[in-house]
Amino acid sequence: MQDYHAQETLSREELLKNDAFITDAAIYMGKRTRRTFKTNEELFDAFIEQMRMSSVNEMDAYGDFDYIRAANDKEKNRAGKLFLAFDRVENPTSVMKLIGDYGYGLVSAPSTYLSVVPGLGLAAKLGITGATSLMAKGAAFGATRTIKQTAKALASTSVKKSAVAGAASAGAVEGTIGAVQGGLYGAARKDTGVEEYKDVNIGKYAGVGFLAGAVPGVVIGGGIAAKTAIQERKAMEILSEGIKARKTRLKMGSDAVEKLKVTNKQMYDAVSTRLDPLAERLGKELEEGASLKQKLTPDFMKDHFEVSMNTDVIRNMKGAAVEILLAAGVKDIPATARLSEMMWKALTTGTKKGALEADDVGVEVVGGRKLMDIMDRYGLTQDQLANIFLAEMSQAGRTLSLGGHSRRKILKELANEHKLLDRMKLGDENFQRALEMFEKTPGVARELFKNMDKARLGLMTIQTATTARNTANATGRTFLFALDNLGHGVLDMATGAFKRSAIERKDAIAKGAARAGSGMRLFKSMTWNQSEANALRLIFADEMPRTFGRLYMQNADVAAAMGFGSGFANLSRKLNVLNTVSDNAFKRAIFMTELQSLVGVKELRKLMREGKFSTIPKETIATAMDEAMSFAYQKSYRGINGKKTNASNILELFSTPATTWLVPFPKFIMNSIEFMYTHAPVIGLADVPFRAGKGWSKLAKERAAKQLTGTGMLYGAIQLRAQQGADAKWWEWYDEETREYENALAFYGPFAPYMFAADLILRSNLRDETVGGVPLVIGEQTRKNWARVADSPIMQTTLEEKSDTLSQFLKATFGSTFRTGTGLEMIEGLKTDLETSFIGRDANYGGFKRTIATFGGNYLNTFAVGMGEVRDIYGLVDPKYRVIQNPEAEINPLDLFIAKAARSLPISQEGEYFGLIKGSGGIRLGSRPARSPTSRQLLTRERSGRKQLTGRGTVRTKDIVQKALDFHKIPSYRAFPKLKEPELDDMAKDLYNRYTDEVLVPILGGAEYRNQPETVKGGYLQKLLLKKTMKLGRKAVYDHLLSTVGKKYESLVRAGSKNVEGIKKAENQLTFLFKLKFSELNSDQQRMGKDAYLTENKSPTSWEDYRDLYSTAAKVKTN
Repeated sequence: MQDYHAQETLSREELLKNDAFITDAAIYMGKRTRRTFKTNEELFDAFIEQMRMSSVNEMDAYGDFDYIRAANDKEKNRAGKLFLAFDRVENPTSVMKLIGDYGYGLVSAPSTYLSVVPGLGLAAKLGITGATSLMAKGAAFGATRTIKQTAKALASTSVKKSAVAGAASAGAVEGTIGAVQGGLYGAARKDTGVEEYKDVNIGKYAGVGFLAGAVPGVVIGGGIAAKTAIQERKAMEILSEGIKARKTRLKMGSDAVEKLKVTNKQMYDAVSTRLDPLAERLGKELEEGASLKQKLTPDFMKDHFEVSMNTDVIRNMKGAAVEILLAAGVKDIPATARLSEMMWKALTTGTKKGALEADDVGVEVVGGRKLMDIMDRYGLTQDQLANIFLAEMSQAGRTLSLGGHSRRKILKELANEHKLLDRMKLGDENFQRALEMFEKTPGVARELFKNMDKARLGLMTIQTATTARNTANATGRTFLFALDNLGHGVLDMATGAFKRSAIERKDAIAKGAARAGSGMRLFKSMTWNQSEANALRLIFADEMPRTFGRLYMQNADVAAAMGFGSGFANLSRKLNVLNTVSDNAFKRAIFMTELQSLVGVKELRKLMREGKFSTIPKETIATAMDEAMSFAYQKSYRGINGKKTNASNILELFSTPATTWLVPFPKFIMNSIEFMYTHAPVIGLADVPFRAGKGWSKLAKERAAKQLTGTGMLYGAIQLRAQQGADAKWWEWYDEETREYENALAFYGPFAPYMFAADLILRSNLRDETVGGVPLVIGEQTRKNWARVADSPIMQTTLEEKSDTLSQFLKATFGSTFRTGTGLEMIEGLKTDLETSFIGRDANYGGFKRTIATFGGNYLNTFAVGMGEVRDIYGLVDPKYRVIQNPEAEINPLDLFIAKAARSLPISQEGEYFGLIKGSGGIRLGSRPARSPTSRQLLTRERSGRKQLTGRGTVRTKDIVQKALDFHKIPSYRAFPKLKEPELDDMAKDLYNRYTDEVLVPILGGAEYRNQPETVKGGYLQKLLLKKTMKLGRKAVYDHLLSTVGKKYESLVRAGSKNVEGIKKAENQLTFLFKLKFSELNSDQQRMGKDAYLTENKSPTSWEDYRDLYSTAAKVKTN
């Protein structure tokens, strides 16, 4: 009979009847995808789907290539025959199935979701044009000249040119991705070694892949680029109108300046003398209309103050300063006086009572109408007026390197002048922080340590996977933002209908409707029409550059902590470019959406057209910024203009190098806790009754809306958690097809507490409750899957495994903080050690030294966390880099320290560094690979390439023992305690493996366990049997270890060995093991046995003493 793969044409029916094909396909799919199938038809459809996915999805194509490369000759031949069968089968499925298979392959391709990287993936498919890029760059610079250049570029770029540019960009990117995917597809076939594929031209496959990607990229990218160009033109009309309006006001101010030059020449010249050096520092391009961007801050402050000025603005600033001084009665400026000091005195203690039309002198002066009239007359914004102060304040700051009285005097003056800016609502948070920092006068060593810590925090977040997770979390939160605002808007409209006057009712309902529509506006500005948001960003940058900088120049905790310090810290900030791009995209959209809700869509557009964006009240801008920063978990909790609050003081306490070892990213944690609290059903209302004041009604409606969203999130989390099954941990996703468990903790991010709460609810008596007659858990089979899980009252469930519940709560709240070598990880490790009695904390095994080595190595590893991406890439090419090494296997604390510190680096078990250098007794990541006590299989990093591209976690399969432990919520470290003595631990793992295979697996598969009723009682009996069997297993392992070590010790002693070190080691191991056996006794036996032993003996010191202590306690009879 002819082999199925040798036939030139095949049909679905022929292959389904061919036993050889069915056998080969079942083995291949089982090994390749870890899936099993109930019927031949199901297997056939899955095989065809897999082959189609590999032809359009780069990760699936790589999976085939990687599988073939690691396969043996028999497996390669089998795969080659199956590939041939796929190539030759005709019409294997329906047209709809064909479309679905290829469509899913395209949608699930990681390249589709690389839109956070400009010019790649979806960005190219959506036709990101050169014009859009110009707008983005313009917003980054934030200057009038850039706006004009952008407008000019857009005006000179036709829709046709934009379409061509977009088509070329999308075609190039998609073609390149297609070429890589096609090359892998061809390479997998060539590597099978079957005769028909020996002459495969990989380049040809790559070429076909390029065309397959480039052609649709050109068509789709070009079309959407044309649409985008039209939208950009409309947005630029708003910008152009705003520019003209501002230019007109500046011209009027220039005329007023010319008059001042004549009527008050002396004062004007005095002011010019002080502001002209500012112009020189700002740059040499001082020509009409040229924008200026420069650091106004002296070196000691290490921070940016952006300004948007040209010669017209600087000239009008001079005129406004002269008028303010004259209005306050100032006739002359002493040669030694600073302009900002004179302005401060003029605006707070003017010599002419009521000069600025205030009711009284003093601080009330600054709120007078006269001041606003002066600003309007000279066409200046609030930020530009503040720049008069900040420019000179910064210049004065340069002298702060002086000591003694001069330094204190200048600091006091700067602080006073900045308070004035606060009162004018023009204060600068960065300047305030700089003053606070300088008052502390850090020493050289302290400053160096601080900068190194800044760099460390930056390097911890540079992996592509981090950006992918952040982007995925932010995308999910946009839906919550929409729901929050929908509920808030509906409540606004409902309460607005009861307003007294018709005008008030109409206004309240209109604002409520605008709030309710926030979600749609957000999705619009994030997807098909980003132009208006970009236009707003440009205007914001131009008219309010310092405020703009606070919103867009921060990247989560990284930039907030890093500031703009040392070169090393700056480098790590720049390496976070992907995070910054992603963060700013969401902040831009949220800021605009919130501002539209607060000001009104039409009113905001009107202000932009009239060039009056800066007239929007500072409180309104601050509210919109707070919403954007909170969305990105970056809110600083400072008040308006950077004033400190209790919350900000707590945050800053945990933002110093002395505390970041414990919690590296306190701002993220604090924002996450606020998000969790405000959305927590019922709990999130606890503080509302105590928040009486003007904004109470608004807060109550806002919080009520969030409660509704939070309730929905919790209900959704319960359904999601229930679907995963009780044998999955609460942070795991279970794939029924591949039977793999994926670690989703980092992917959940701030949503993790809801999954944790859902797990507690499902393991309590609340599981069987109904909501409005609907079962809390949807699906009969799903409820049946949880039937054997204990259903104690919720509080008892929470406290049952008290310490474990606490650690799981911390894991949910602090997320990945537990996994990055932080102090919390160390505390978790110490807790685990204490729970396993004094296992391994014996000084004989360097317990304290190992603790310090572990913490020190983990801390140092945080500098190299980013190299984990390089290690994962090496793992794609060479499987040996996927094997997880076990640093704990190192006996020497120094070796342990090195192994912990270097574990993120691409170093193989053989000591090969970066795939290039073979070490000679150098750095090792552990003397042996890590492995599970329930399986002999080595632990590896699976799907590490997918993790970096999509942010999804690593996966693992679970054997029957691990499933049972997780189902009954028995932590592995309790079932199989890790022994801190490396040699004994390695022996114990071998014994655990044997016990698992010979005893535990048969019991779990036996009638006594499996035939228990599907009830809570049945689950309880299963758990008792499992715990009893595990305890017997530990006793058997410890007894075997004692026997082995005891015989070795006796042999050494009988032989009169001079190996003192060997004898001492054996004695220490015996001490350790008798302590271990003592810890396995129940608490009454331990207490009563210890009392009985101490009545006749002193505290134990030798191994014989611990033997006797255990023997005494073991004889105690308890109920």
